Amino acid sequence: MSAMLARHWTALRTAPGCRGPRLIPAFSVWRARTIRLQSTIAGQSATAEGTAAFLARHADLPRSTLAKRDWTLSKLGFGAYRVHSQAPEHREALLQALNSGVNVIDTSSHFGYGASETFIGETLQEVFKRGEMRRDQVVLVSKAGFIPTTTPEFPQEVLGKVPTYAKINDLSYHSIHPKFLESQITGSLERLRVSKLDIFMLNNPERMLGARNTSYGKVRLLQEIAEAFAYLDHEVQQGRIGGYGICSNAMHIPTTEDYLSLKALLKTANDFGWNKDNFIALQAPLNLFERDLVTDAPAGKALAHEAKENGIFVFTNRPLNAIARGQIITLENKGHLTRQVDDESLANKFNWSEILSENLAQLSTNYFAAKHFLDRQVLPAIDNDLRLLEESANQSTESDDVATVMKWIPTYREEAKALTQEIAAFCQLDSDKRNDELNLVLGLICPDFVSDVGPKKVAVPIGSPLSTKSIQYSVAHEDVGCVLVGMRQPAYVTDAVAAAQASTRLGKKELGLIAQCPLLLGE
Repeated sequence: MSAMLARHWTALRTAPGCRGPRLIPAFSVWRARTIRLQSTIAGQSATAEGTAAFLARHADLPRSTLAKRDWTLSKLGFGAYRVHSQAPEHREALLQALNSGVNVIDTSSHFGYGASETFIGETLQEVFKRGEMRRDQVVLVSKAGFIPTTTPEFPQEVLGKVPTYAKINDLSYHSIHPKFLESQITGSLERLRVSKLDIFMLNNPERMLGARNTSYGKVRLLQEIAEAFAYLDHEVQQGRIGGYGICSNAMHIPTTEDYLSLKALLKTANDFGWNKDNFIALQAPLNLFERDLVTDAPAGKALAHEAKENGIFVFTNRPLNAIARGQIITLENKGHLTRQVDDESLANKFNWSEILSENLAQLSTNYFAAKHFLDRQVLPAIDNDLRLLEESANQSTESDDVATVMKWIPTYREEAKALTQEIAAFCQLDSDKRNDELNLVLGLICPDFVSDVGPKKVAVPIGSPLSTKSIQYSVAHEDVGCVLVGMRQPAYVTDAVAAAQASTRLGKKELGLIAQCPLLLGE
């Protein structure tokens, strides 16, 4: 079998204007036919007719058009970062999203080491077989770039299959080499149980600029992206993908060290011979705090605007997890009716611990940092000290002292664990208070924001008013094609759909007012 597969590989190909040879693995015709036979889905991929017909049944959900393929996409997409088949609520959430008119699903080969794609494939098979939706009505997006590992030490046999890669750290490696991409596409197709990905993206290639095992400058990175695009043209021709793009955390911020210019990338098409018609989409973060993607700067147009001018569809991610002011800010609040926390009783629990009490104010400013510090540093340090104490006690000749110490150790360990949990709860409470304030101020600045109270109250109960506002804000931008939201629970789907439906209330005037909110500007 390997010999037959080898015959379908081309050796080296030099494109016009290329500065060096590129390995272009022509994927196996036999493998493609095998996947097609395994697929029980009618229709191979998204089509203009199928996607338009599906969204026509859901007129209340905003939609957009992917220009280079004429697909109709819901402006709300199902982000599948942490979903898997073992959680029934994940399946319920995906089914609810599809029934609500969402026809975009975004995943990646490394999400859950393939568990996300497997879950999507299983769920969609059920939906297609029941006739509730056809394959040509849904747009499937997957990505590759991260080299996943499930072991504490990175297995060398995995790296041996990747001709070139960037070592970010001991447990993180990255590659966009054609041979690696070919294997990742094959795995994605098998797990998703389809014969074609509608969109395949290079996942955060800018990470390779931080390589420790080799020198990666932007010139080299742009060249490797261009070579990857040239290979992906081959995958488009063979029918395994409908088009390609880039998912990046840096392309929208010109001031960052790992910034990748869309204009510079597009210029490589002339030197490396890749087809701009197949570069159909990009993906970048957008939320209430991180607005660079849609904000024009004196130095140039916003990435979303520039992409749209070049016919490139814009996906956004992280609508509810902002990185701002050196912190991770979760844009969630539970609403006034569901909050039942007595902060004074929590604070009183910390009075006996002088060190933690003195640092509590600083800890509470960043819930994620505090929880990481407590879980990864404080508790392990306590456990280590207790082990040393136990070893010392075992060497003692005083039996009464040993018995006392041995009885005290588990008590201390449990109390320390309980304390860190209380501190984390206190930090979460502080974060909730700030988000409640932000939610209130945004509602006052812009009455057209979706709300669970007042004249703009939506018909369905909202679990997190602030989350719906952030999603509504992202969907409302005309240069944004689709906002990808992690919707692992049916309640999250309800919030997201309500936000998307209300997005038409926000025009340029309202979006401008929101961007000037003092709490978002750090004033």
